Amino acid sequence: MRQSFVSFTSLFSALLTIAILSGCVEKTILPPYRPSASSPATVEPEVAPPASSSKRPQPKQIQPGQAPPEVLSGPAKSKPMPSAEEEEGPIEPEESLPPLQPKLGPAASLYQHGESHLKEGKLDKAEMFLERALRIEPRNPYYWHVLAKIRLSQGKKTEAIQCCLKSNSLASANSPLIRRNKAVIHQARTGAATHAGLP
Repeated sequence: MRQSFVSFTSLFSALLTIAILSGCVEKTILPPYRPSASSPATVEPEVAPPASSSKRPQPKQIQPGQAPPEVLSGPAKSKPMPSAEEEEGPIEPEESLPPLQPKLGPAASLYQHGESHLKEGKLDKAEMFLERALRIEPRNPYYWHVLAKIRLSQGKKTEAIQCCLKSNSLASANSPLIRRNKAVIHQARTGAATHAGLP
C-alpha cells in the first residue's frame, strides 16, 4: 500500500512540476502576415451581399416541347475534334506492320500461351492466360495489346479500345506498339473484319 502511495505522489509531483514549468515558458505570439512590397499581392474576391427576394429575376417559363434558349442558340462556335487519321495520317493495317518484339517479364510463359491460343482461335483460353499475365505484370503494354486483340476477336469493341488506350499509356512514345494499337482501335471503330490469328 505504501509503495503505491509513493508512486502516486511521485507521479503527482512530476505532473505538478511540468504544469508549473509550462506556465513559466514565454509564449511567442507571431504578428499577422503582411505581404511585403516585393511579393505579389493576392486579391480576395468580393462577396456580393445576398439579393432580396423582390429583386431576384424569375426564371422564364418553358412550354412543354420547347427547348431552353441556351439549347437553341447552341454552344459558342467550336471546331470539331479531328479524327485520329487527320492528326497522324492514315492508319496502316496491322498485317503490314513489322513483327512485334515484346518485352517479356515474369509472366512471359503465360503471355506466350495466351498468344498461341489466340492464333489457334481459342479465345477463352487466350483470355484466361492474358488476364493471369496482367495480374503479375499489370504495367506491361504488350500484354494489354494482346488482350485488346482478344477482346476485338470476341466482338467486345469498347473493351478492345480501352485495352489499346491502356497499352498506349504504358508504351514508350516512339514504340511500334502504339501503331499496332491504333490499327486495332481503327478496326474496332470501323468494324473491319477481324481474325483471331492477327499478328
